[in-house]
Amino acid sequence: MKAYLLPLTLASMAVSIPASAAIVNGDVLVFDVGSSDSTTGGNWNNLSGPASSSSVTPVTDAIRFSDGASTGVGLALASLGSGKVGIGGIDDVTDPGNFSSPGFVGSGVIPETAYQDLAYFSNEDGVNSFTFSGLDDSLSYTLSFISRVPTGFGRPSLTWDIGDGQAMVSIDPENNTNIYSFSGLNTDGSGKLAVTIPITGSDTAHLNAVELIAVPEPGTFGLLAGLSMLGFAMVRRR
Repeated sequence: MKAYLLPLTLASMAVSIPASAAIVNGDVLVFDVGSSDSTTGGNWNNLSGPASSSSVTPVTDAIRFSDGASTGVGLALASLGSGKVGIGGIDDVTDPGNFSSPGFVGSGVIPETAYQDLAYFSNEDGVNSFTFSGLDDSLSYTLSFISRVPTGFGRPSLTWDIGDGQAMVSIDPENNTNIYSFSGLNTDGSGKLAVTIPITGSDTAHLNAVELIAVPEPGTFGLLAGLSMLGFAMVRRR
């Protein structure tokens, strides 16, 4: 009888390692950022508002892409300037060929409604951000996003700060055919992961669609493997 107590206890420990957040290893979350007239279904989350408006409704309980289950994760846009973040009037951002194929890392094909509109950040000499909340601090994350406007809008290159200095990338949204992906990102210890975009003068940054994937920290893999091996060894010894 006692031979089974240790493995059972270890298994319980392994389950209790993550924090209380509802998001779990392997969860994929996708977000359409743009006009409420062009939302995306199929378990996409919509961070939306009226076109040409500074009113953007945040996501407070994102659903999982695979089955639509709630995760408790939030996503919000923020600006230090009043009325400097909102839904752009550009609602015809055509697919350059690689938004739908290969698409995002975890969810694959990106629907047209998710890349044909956008949100903007335009805060003179300030910092703008989009921030995830309600994340599990014991997990790391892979973040992918699209930042694109059609040719001819004259948008400048800006440096985006991914996860408080975990990665930096210069993005020119003008006819941009890139899907940007960053892996191994950690939260700030309070369940949050932010992307910040410093803006100068009348420059503007844009965001079309976002994907977030939860993965275990490398240390968690090692701990779980070690606990499993210890339990197996104890059973054999017994």
